[in-house]
Amino acid sequence: MEDMVTLNLPHDSFTSAVLILYSFGLLGSYPMQLLPVYEILEKTKLFGRLPTLKTFTAFKRLYVRATCVIFTAVLAMVVPKFGLFISLIGSFACTVLVFVLPVILYEKLHQMHPCKKWSHRILMAFGLLCGIFGAAISIINIIKAFKPTEPLSEGV
Repeated sequence: MEDMVTLNLPHDSFTSAVLILYSFGLLGSYPMQLLPVYEILEKTKLFGRLPTLKTFTAFKRLYVRATCVIFTAVLAMVVPKFGLFISLIGSFACTVLVFVLPVILYEKLHQMHPCKKWSHRILMAFGLLCGIFGAAISIINIIKAFKPTEPLSEGV
């Protein structure tokens, strides 16, 4: 139970209620977060080859979507310390999505003064440094989590 992440609140019934409501929020929003994945999957040849019911044409879509949600939920439960791996992936992906790609796209679309380009480069460098720092912390936490614990010596 020490591993469980809790809010910075006292441990009482209010905290439990907040955690339960937060869990329901995550449970309800998770299928929506997978919407881009569904749209990509539904355009593949594999999806087109799946059989469909003539009486219920949406069955194939519902089946694939439910399978994706169940598969990722099982994967999250089976992989030990799954949150640490998500943290590592997030430190790379999120910094690129937030700091690097918007700047590159903006520079492709607009002509800018060299001073503004340098400010963009500084912003990108800051984002990359934060991403590297976050990845390093995640790797350290993964190493700590999977490091075998030494047995306590008796009779010191």
